[in-house]
Amino acid sequence: MPSLCIIGNPENRRVTFCSEDARRLGWQVRIVPWIELLNTSEETWASRIAASIIRIESPGENSAVERCLISRGANATSADACLQFSGEYGRIESMADWFAGFCHVLEALARSNRDEQHGRWMNHPDDIMVMFDKARCQQLLRIAEIPVPQVYGFIESWSGLVQLMENAGVHRVFVKPPHSSSASGVIALQRLGTRWVAQTSVEVVCSGEAVRLYNSLDVKRYDDPETISRIVDELGKSGLHVEKWIPKAGFAGRTFDLRVLVVAGQTRHTVVRTSVTPMTNLHLGNARGDLDALRDLIPEVYWNAAMETCQRAALCFPGSLYTGIDLLFTPGFRSHCVLEANAFGDLLPGIMSRGESTYEAELKASAEHPSRSAPPGRSHFR
Repeated sequence: MPSLCIIGNPENRRVTFCSEDARRLGWQVRIVPWIELLNTSEETWASRIAASIIRIESPGENSAVERCLISRGANATSADACLQFSGEYGRIESMADWFAGFCHVLEALARSNRDEQHGRWMNHPDDIMVMFDKARCQQLLRIAEIPVPQVYGFIESWSGLVQLMENAGVHRVFVKPPHSSSASGVIALQRLGTRWVAQTSVEVVCSGEAVRLYNSLDVKRYDDPETISRIVDELGKSGLHVEKWIPKAGFAGRTFDLRVLVVAGQTRHTVVRTSVTPMTNLHLGNARGDLDALRDLIPEVYWNAAMETCQRAALCFPGSLYTGIDLLFTPGFRSHCVLEANAFGDLLPGIMSRGESTYEAELKASAEHPSRSAPPGRSHFR
């Protein structure tokens, strides 16, 4: 039976669910904690991760791991970033340094398993880096003629955002940290005449000139321009990606989008995410919708076109066996758009496809693709 090495945080349910399903299938499983890997020499990594299949899981939700990544990512202009990192639960901070450190580690992992000498990647480090970079990811999808939101630009301040919107002649935008996940720091912003309204999961705490931002489980509404500007200015220290706000179709009295998991080139598990706010992430208190009822509502030709788009989007990441695609339908269902591609978009508890969980489907698919020659640094599961 195959052997599986999972690089992840052992306490995280992603690791728990995947390892349990692998053992149930008879696989040998070894878990390499992120914190242990980061605290050992890169020269030892190849021997630590060697297995038939190597899976990289999210390093998130662990402050010690975050601190290590930030330390690796700090450069000459932010050498004290690690010292400034508070590690407070839910705090939004040091995003640029975190991403730089994460890329450094992913590059080192790719080098340690060049030509897949120590096992096949289930999700290649190169692909993970691109999916975590919203600008690069959208550019790649756009080149492949995948429908994605129009990008208005990149800003670093509230004044820059206001000017960008005026230049583009738009009144509604989505503002996103370029390397975040789970809607962290995302703002749905609209200008209504002289008024501004921002909807976001960001909770702001101000103390004099100091501003601290936290991830909240509630989507908050801000209409005070001073508060909105302070949020944008604080997030803007790591830069912000600004894109078109595309209206979502409605279903059962709420708006919705889809998380579609593509495994080995095929659309498999699909979750309908419904909301009364612009953010549909389920951890924000939103509800799963009835997939069968939605399928009955959407004409088959439109549904099939959307699923084909998800498959084509996943093909943009040839080193990844699985990709989580966020897709919306516009009102009337005639058109659709890919919002994001997610490297770790398969945590979908209770969602089954052909009697298989997401992890079972991925593991079985990886076992069905025997090792083959591949260009350096890339694997080909399709």
